[in-house]
Amino acid sequence: MVVHSLDNEEEYASIMARPSVLDAMEKLRDQGVVRHIGVSGHWVKHVLQRIITEYPFDAVICPIGLFNVAYNYTFHDTVIATARERGMAILGMKVFGAGRVQHARSIEPYLRYSLHQPVDTLIVGADSVAQIEETVRIAASNPPPLNPEEMTALLPEAVAITQEFGDGEFRWISHYLARTTLDVRDALDEYDCYRAAQALNAFLDGLSNWYVRRSRSRFWASQWDQDKTDAYWTLYEVLLRFAQLMAPFTPFFAEVTWRNLAAPLAGAPESVHLSDYPAARPEEVDQVLLEAMALTREAVSLGLSARRVANIRVRQPLALCEIIPASSAAREILERYISLLAEELNIKQVAFSDRPEQYVEYTVKPNFKTLGPRLGALVKRIAAVLSQSSGAALYREMTEKGALTLEVDGQSVTLSPEDVEIRLQPKPGFTAAHSVRMVVALSTEITDELRQEGWVREVIRLIQDLRKSADVAYDARIRVLGRVGSPELLEAFRRYDAEIRDTVLASDICWDADLPADAREEDIDGMPVRLAIEVR
Repeated sequence: MVVHSLDNEEEYASIMARPSVLDAMEKLRDQGVVRHIGVSGHWVKHVLQRIITEYPFDAVICPIGLFNVAYNYTFHDTVIATARERGMAILGMKVFGAGRVQHARSIEPYLRYSLHQPVDTLIVGADSVAQIEETVRIAASNPPPLNPEEMTALLPEAVAITQEFGDGEFRWISHYLARTTLDVRDALDEYDCYRAAQALNAFLDGLSNWYVRRSRSRFWASQWDQDKTDAYWTLYEVLLRFAQLMAPFTPFFAEVTWRNLAAPLAGAPESVHLSDYPAARPEEVDQVLLEAMALTREAVSLGLSARRVANIRVRQPLALCEIIPASSAAREILERYISLLAEELNIKQVAFSDRPEQYVEYTVKPNFKTLGPRLGALVKRIAAVLSQSSGAALYREMTEKGALTLEVDGQSVTLSPEDVEIRLQPKPGFTAAHSVRMVVALSTEITDELRQEGWVREVIRLIQDLRKSADVAYDARIRVLGRVGSPELLEAFRRYDAEIRDTVLASDICWDADLPADAREEDIDGMPVRLAIEVR
């Protein structure tokens, strides 16, 4: 009998605070109903390690698959090491990454990896009878472990699958919440309410504008599968803890949130203000993941800023995004998230370069407010030297060294980032934005095919607005009725019919329908469109 999916401090506390489920499990073991007691965890390895250190479980279940290696979060040095020391049986799970292996070329190397890990047995899931048969065949052949060359060749595939189909958002929001919990408690311990509120505000932005928005396809899935369950459960747990965190700041809204969410939980305090304030441990935070996602979100933000500069809406697909990172480490991180960047920026191809001068021109000028009081009349000579130097070279020196060193009238002058103003001017055919860590340049050329895709994104937005105005349930199916005044527009809509239906949850679309009198009238690039919806 197993305490399943122990993944946060609250669950740990509820289990260890007697009486708890452990008493019932011990009674069943004493009666001979069950032989052994175990515990499992999917996400937070240090919480799982803590409970197996403090309670003598017979067995522990934890992820052991190659996909954990792909997102740099394995249980070897924590849970597995502790379980071995305490003589517990170790059962490895997530061999196939909760079905992600179906996107791989073959299941064989993934099974071979797990078969040779330091566990006593494997729990192997399957998506079909054929996969079960293939798994048995591979295991029965007693295959050798992956050699270093095979691991090196396989990891890029596992990383790509993890980023496109994996649970990156689930892990990120969970670790971001733990980080926020630490930051808020630290700020409140210092009586710094403003800093605590800033941390909560930043987290809420990430929750709403990143996790929830990027999980919409999971929330809207027609089948209630594991992916949809994970998305909802993760959001539920996050909102519960966030209600507790924000209770001192927004007591009434936190109370309403808590009562709505905590009602089904047996033994939950009636009021959020009667619950223990959340706690977290630094070991629970995957800082590498958080920093990687922060860099990726920064790249997305710069790309969106570049679109605004050129007045190109996000719904209009573009052909190329060139990213010029300031360091090889930043490039290595961003390369792992290429598919995410392309999706967020609505770009066909994301590429990397180390030559920003191909896409932008730099102008570097002195900041007279900071330099004037310090250097006086020398500032004019500094301005002259900067104007005569290569803007691209100055920018590169600033990003690589964190400062500029100039020879001015026979003396060496060092300028910090605050001492200069770096302005960026995109070259013809591009729009761009930059930060200290990267430049993001987008091609502004829009082909006929790209323009058609932009029209499709616009009509999707209009249909979604109709759903919202009619207060249609987020997962309800609809029928779309429309009239289009342009043959080019109609051709584009019919060409992308499947994409439109899938996105707006439409069972069918009729473009020559008899429309009701209150049909919505809009235009897309000056071409008239009339739309209405029916709930199925």
